[in-house]
Amino acid sequence: MAHQSSPLCNLPREILENITVEAVLLDPIGPPKIIPALLATCKQIYFTLAFDNPNSQVLYGRVFKACFDSSAFKRRSRESEILPVHFAEQLRKNCDTLHFFKHATLHAPALEERFWEAVLMMVENDGRNQIQLEAVGVDLFVDRFIRARLWEDRGRFRGWPADNAINSLALWLHWFFTTKEKLAKEIPQDRWQMIGLVTPFVHLAFRYPTFYAPDIHYELPLVHSDLSPTQPHSSRTAHGPWPIYRSPTKIHKEIPHFGHHLRLTTPLTSTAAKLIYFARREVVPIRIPDILPPSRSLEYPTGPTKDDIHEFNAFPQAKLEETPRWNWWEGAEGEEGHTRVERKPPSARWDQEWERWCMMKWGLWRQPEGKGQVYEIGMLSGLWHGRMLVPSEPIYMDLVRTANMPPAFTQTDPFVNGRPVYMRIQEHHCISPNTPYPFANADEHGINNAWFPTWRSLQEGNKGRLTMYSMKGAKHIYETYVPGKKSSHSADRCVVCIRRAERVERGMLRRIRQREMECRLKDEKSRRHLEEDFEEMTLEDPEDEMGCDEVEMGCEDEDGIGSPEPEDEESESGSYGSEVSVESEVESEDEDDGRLCDGVGDIVFTGKTDTRHGEAWDAFQYYGRVRPYDGLIAIVRIPISPATGLPDLEGGRIIFRGYVHAGQTFVGTWRSWTPDGKAIPLEGPLVMSLRER
Repeated sequence: MAHQSSPLCNLPREILENITVEAVLLDPIGPPKIIPALLATCKQIYFTLAFDNPNSQVLYGRVFKACFDSSAFKRRSRESEILPVHFAEQLRKNCDTLHFFKHATLHAPALEERFWEAVLMMVENDGRNQIQLEAVGVDLFVDRFIRARLWEDRGRFRGWPADNAINSLALWLHWFFTTKEKLAKEIPQDRWQMIGLVTPFVHLAFRYPTFYAPDIHYELPLVHSDLSPTQPHSSRTAHGPWPIYRSPTKIHKEIPHFGHHLRLTTPLTSTAAKLIYFARREVVPIRIPDILPPSRSLEYPTGPTKDDIHEFNAFPQAKLEETPRWNWWEGAEGEEGHTRVERKPPSARWDQEWERWCMMKWGLWRQPEGKGQVYEIGMLSGLWHGRMLVPSEPIYMDLVRTANMPPAFTQTDPFVNGRPVYMRIQEHHCISPNTPYPFANADEHGINNAWFPTWRSLQEGNKGRLTMYSMKGAKHIYETYVPGKKSSHSADRCVVCIRRAERVERGMLRRIRQREMECRLKDEKSRRHLEEDFEEMTLEDPEDEMGCDEVEMGCEDEDGIGSPEPEDEESESGSYGSEVSVESEVESEDEDDGRLCDGVGDIVFTGKTDTRHGEAWDAFQYYGRVRPYDGLIAIVRIPISPATGLPDLEGGRIIFRGYVHAGQTFVGTWRSWTPDGKAIPLEGPLVMSLRER
């Protein structure tokens, strides 16, 4: 090759790559502009740094990490290895997405796919991704899309907006970009327009799904007896089957991501709609009537006061996501020099949501493979504050029976009665080897009692325990969660840990056998020699000669340890809500799956209304549990009788059901108690935020 006069051409590749990355960081927002300029300097630089050059994969992987966020994918990925080529491929994909939105129109082709890519960037956002998307106006584009197209083709759906992927993704993106500052700047006309647009998704639980699987089921996936009909427990309504089973063919999407193919389920449209709706409704505080007393007094022992309404207005119901702060040269807020303060990255708040999106691709009739954590231990413990909207029952039931949207639906909101909700929740864990309390499923109308069969008694002790006694007298012990307190979990007693240790041991012995066999087959003479030695050893006592706790020859004990196939046909639970499937167990017997086992086999809740909140808004008792399949929470609320101070079962029980999003906001639906758990009940939206642990 001819001598190059340019100093760049004479630099070692490593230094040239360092220069490229530093040059990219001079202007990191948007697709890297400096790289085309560098490639245009000369042919040698072009071929050295070309994207298609296999030697450039490390360079473009570094460029990706400089411009976009990568920790979330590495944390969540089930892939055994993430290579520089995967980051390089994602760099090209993200840059294409930014270029698309910079020039997109509201009816651009492949808009749904680009919305998916933007949503994935936002649930992986640690600061960089949001800056990149906002720089090309994704937040403004989505706002325009919702106002122009959310109700598109409503004639095909009897006047109602469609519950489809593009609408769901648009609403989720809109929520991701919602900030207090943007809400404050939004003019009232635009605010009320947005509220009206999302209203059907918020209020009509009989039409728009509010759960990834119907709440009547606790045990999922569904058993074979449920396989016959497409909608196992549904009845027909004017709006279709109820409860609603989401069609796998309509909600699943395969998306290239970091060089792999993800198969995800469409997020719930109704959840994003509730967050958008409640955040805008609370921009204008509740008006304080002059007739109310200023504060609690002997003359006014119960009922709301001005102080109570001031308190309610002071805290958000739909807590807005805190925008991660990012400095391209110094890193995320919380870093000092090159040492990051030990705390979770911002994207970790969406880990449970991500797991639900990944998990539900398997549908309701198949156990997910490698399911991660769908509920974070201790997440519901603390004081929750929010609001439930109560519809007029006659109007609501008329809507259930009416397929077509009434002309005045968006103008006359029938859901006028909003009620504050306060609950202080304690979380309790059944730690292995203790046995969880049984569950009640669909045929037992279990959702009416938060999936609990009737119990004889429930006792909260002062030693950090909750004890439940079944009607047959069986005792079930739960440990009360206290932040910072060490769990009683012991690997020596935990059934999951014991099984995991046995599985790892079996895998280790299997690997040793395989390696021995490989050595034996290297040459015929060595193989014959080893066989003769092995035959001599088997004539003697194998335990005396080899020892069953020695792994050099991989002996097999009476229990079959060392068998290449796992004996246990059940899936194992690691951290609560995550599972290790039998299918993957054979392949990974020789290694730990990496998840720390907490021994938690069941999570239940108890709670009550604090005294001051009960005096203002009535007192209630709460109890509930988590559905381990997807992290759905069900909580029964029972009024406390002012006369007796005891739960009043006839006073109007209701059941809250929903998910905790981003670790701080409970979004769901409440339903009235009905004798038949599968009957269509009176329902309404509910949003609460965590105030304090």
